[in-house]
Amino acid sequence: MLRWTNLKKVYLPDMRWPEAEKAFEETDIAILAVGAIEQHGPHLPLAVDHIHASGIARRVAEKAGVILAPYIQFGYCPWNSDFPGNISIRYNVLANLVKDVCHSLIRHGTQKILIINGHGGNTGPLSLAARQLKEETGAFFVISDWWTVMTEFARKEHKGHGGSHGVSLLLALTPDRSDLVDLNEAKKLQPIKPLSNNIIPKNESKSIFKSCTVEIPINTREISENGSLATEPPIYATRQEGEKILEIVVNYFVDLINEMRTL
Repeated sequence: MLRWTNLKKVYLPDMRWPEAEKAFEETDIAILAVGAIEQHGPHLPLAVDHIHASGIARRVAEKAGVILAPYIQFGYCPWNSDFPGNISIRYNVLANLVKDVCHSLIRHGTQKILIINGHGGNTGPLSLAARQLKEETGAFFVISDWWTVMTEFARKEHKGHGGSHGVSLLLALTPDRSDLVDLNEAKKLQPIKPLSNNIIPKNESKSIFKSCTVEIPINTREISENGSLATEPPIYATRQEGEKILEIVVNYFVDLINEMRTL
């Protein structure tokens, strides 16, 4: 796959300022990875969303030869506050943080930014930030949830918050960290509790009533004592499956960046 630049380093915090200056001269494209610190069940670490987004973004940046901005590992997830360790920043705080980071990148010469999102709750703040940045700077933005690429491009059904595909991807991204995943705990996961006989939650905001999706804001504890919203216990998650997902998702984003170069 074609690599358009010769950057020796891609992660901006690793660069000395003269190296950063050359990098911004070399490419006008940057990647920003945004995750979250929240529970996905007793079988996974709180940093899952951050590890997913940053791990994918690092590989894409290295393969495509573009700048990788400092990771934003905090996200918007107040519905998970009942679980110890969760850290949520306010909706507007996240939007403004993304805006400030992107304004700095744009000031240095970046004109196109790919935001790789690792947490569903970030979608609203990221969309707000990108729209305002577009109006303020004229820069080009693409926002993508990695799991959407998996479900639409890789033709794999998303197994939900804490489900097998997320576990598999984590295993692929952290092959030297056997302490992060506890598959024995994964076997104990219980199904999501219904709100009523006919209202079946999908997550903290979307539920199903008579085959139609409706929006019902709820806290995760109301429907899951363990913090997972997986559609089934992720007992079949494997590193090999994660590596397949990772390859497909990374290649998709590299193709997207190469398309952005034509704009």
